[in-house]
Amino acid sequence: MMDQTEHWATASIEAPESQLHTSMDRSSFSIVPAQATDFPAFYHFLSSTRSDWRPGEIAACWNDTENRPSDTLFIRRDRELVGVVQLVRRQMYYGKATIPVAALRGWALMPKVDSGGLSRLLLSRVEQNMRMGGAALGLVWTRSPKFFLQAGWVECFRRNIVALPTDFGLLSLCQRGIWGKRPRAHLHIRPCRRWDVTALSKLYQNCVVGQYGPFLRSAKYWTWLLDRRGFDELIVALEGQQDAPDDGGETSSKLLGYYATRSGRIVEMMACTHRSQPACELLLFAFRDAKEHNRQQVELEAPWGSQCCSFLQKLLGEKMPAGHPGDSSVMAKLLDPASFLTSMLPELSFRFLQSGRAPGASLGLRIEGHPFTCRLEESQVRILRNSRADCWVNLSQHQATRLFLIGQRPSDDGLKSREKPEDVGAGLVRELLQDLFPPIGFWRSVLDDLKSRE
Repeated sequence: MMDQTEHWATASIEAPESQLHTSMDRSSFSIVPAQATDFPAFYHFLSSTRSDWRPGEIAACWNDTENRPSDTLFIRRDRELVGVVQLVRRQMYYGKATIPVAALRGWALMPKVDSGGLSRLLLSRVEQNMRMGGAALGLVWTRSPKFFLQAGWVECFRRNIVALPTDFGLLSLCQRGIWGKRPRAHLHIRPCRRWDVTALSKLYQNCVVGQYGPFLRSAKYWTWLLDRRGFDELIVALEGQQDAPDDGGETSSKLLGYYATRSGRIVEMMACTHRSQPACELLLFAFRDAKEHNRQQVELEAPWGSQCCSFLQKLLGEKMPAGHPGDSSVMAKLLDPASFLTSMLPELSFRFLQSGRAPGASLGLRIEGHPFTCRLEESQVRILRNSRADCWVNLSQHQATRLFLIGQRPSDDGLKSREKPEDVGAGLVRELLQDLFPPIGFWRSVLDDLKSRE
């Protein structure tokens, strides 16, 4: 089955290492932000250089409700347009906090100028643009992580695709009493309609709040996703049988769950957590549809930490098969440590209170030589930009990204203490790191990045 993520793949991202330092006259190239009137140039360039891009996707990328025209960069050689880069601005759920992030949607270059040297120059400019726009973290989906690793990015997430035989899925649901037995409160399952947008937004927010990695989606953003049509089907489960909008133009029934598909694969699934019935009935609907169309298995995007993965674990228990990674992963780069730590304060304070540790300790983080202090006070954590702390951790940018984002701690080589024996100091650092930056299940949904086929 085809892979579900389709991005602006360019030969430059896969350039061999020997090309990364190709000599070129960079002075002939200029990188400028697009203007609101530049859509014709944007459309013409992509439609003429990317034959796999449909008109609907080009228009959807330009009309992204969360973006500004200046988030699209034009690369010109003299007066000729030779490349396009586009960023997306988002807010990302991170436990009790939200983090401002920028994602690289992709770039496209004309073959005659496509080289590793220009790609490195572009990526550097993209990072600068992300940072100037207020993003604390940069993200990108890629099938070629080597290029980004060489530029200081780190891999933070790989997809987990679970394939379940259709008959096995139906049998598991039957054993749970879902199939062949009418539920007490019958649910109405049907394709999503326009008046479901507000309910979709509320359900999604309730499902992902407190998780690590999903983007915020307003009703306006959901409308954009529906217009983009990056999915094949969006199926919703509603309580009761009433199936018409109310006077306010919204669904009059309570929306309890949904799933989206692409090429037969469930790419995202959400349902209310206080009841198991919506998730089970949605899965039943998917497996019965697969059976009707003679599909031997149902594939689901079920990244660890996501709600879909939790549903399958509860349904199958030890019988849940191991997933396999897709051919793309998410790379991340910490753009502004101070902004990230400040945005993360609600989550850091929550972790501190959960640890039960007495206030008064302080942890110093020296990131590429820049000092930050996390001071544990009565009911919160404060971030100070100074070098006064009980103990210190020296971090490279790679290590800081992994520590902040997924809780991957550095080796003991960088742990230092002030006025404490070395063994005691290292132990205190490890304890504070465990309290403030524990390992977490970071995940991203591919639904935000699926290309339109229209």
